[in-house]
Amino acid sequence: MSGEHLHAALGLAKLGIPCFPVWPPAPGGACSCVRGAQCDRPAKHPVSFMARRGFRDASLDPAMLRDWWARPEYKTRRPWNVAAAVPASWCVVDLDTPTAAEAVHAQGWTLPATATVKTARGRHYWYTTAVPVPRAVGVLSGVDVCGPGGYVLCPPSLHASGARYEWEVPLSEAAEAPSWLYELARPVPAAEGTREPNEWGKVLGELVPEGQRNATAAKVAGLLFRRLPAEAAWPMLDAWNVARCRPPLDGDELAHVAASIAARELARRGGQ
Repeated sequence: MSGEHLHAALGLAKLGIPCFPVWPPAPGGACSCVRGAQCDRPAKHPVSFMARRGFRDASLDPAMLRDWWARPEYKTRRPWNVAAAVPASWCVVDLDTPTAAEAVHAQGWTLPATATVKTARGRHYWYTTAVPVPRAVGVLSGVDVCGPGGYVLCPPSLHASGARYEWEVPLSEAAEAPSWLYELARPVPAAEGTREPNEWGKVLGELVPEGQRNATAAKVAGLLFRRLPAEAAWPMLDAWNVARCRPPLDGDELAHVAASIAARELARRGGQ
């Protein structure tokens, strides 16, 4: 079984996703680390004597990965779980309860089909990103966003419950993150209004390729809705989308951007 875990880590590394070992669960669900049943993060924390700095020691080096997964955990003889440190060009939406997807859909948002991992209690949805999406815990009920500076367990890791992480859709089929995800996870930038005019001119004037449309649309919407009434901001955003995005975002996707930004701006103004 260690061979399967090593193969998984090597495969992720080839895609530019660094990995590191995490303690597996012991039979019965306790952690196999020295804290055992007293561990408050069973089978989810780094093996400190190998990755001393945790996810910061995640590696793309095949030799290092082979060394880490050369031997199983010495007490349980189970392979080390495989954790991936999320790179800047990826984010993972973690649905951790049976009703988490409902919480997303209740906002009028969708989760585009993408690379998907079945977890013990839900799903991990892997998306590519044009700009880094920061980590955000509890953004909705049962919904976390994991970006750079965070990590997630990957197949074929074993959960403390005994459930095994499994790929339902491979990473090769990952989709671009939806626009609402950038807004949901991104705090309101206090300095956004101080952006230099020539910098805004660059943002507004450049053509935007497919992989960067959602993130750039969120920036432009933020500029417009902060400075203009909604009835003026929306048509300008629509015109920018048609003129600069290649190809333009469809109407529903752009509407989601506008709705997210408008709601955020209304909250900033105290509901007025």
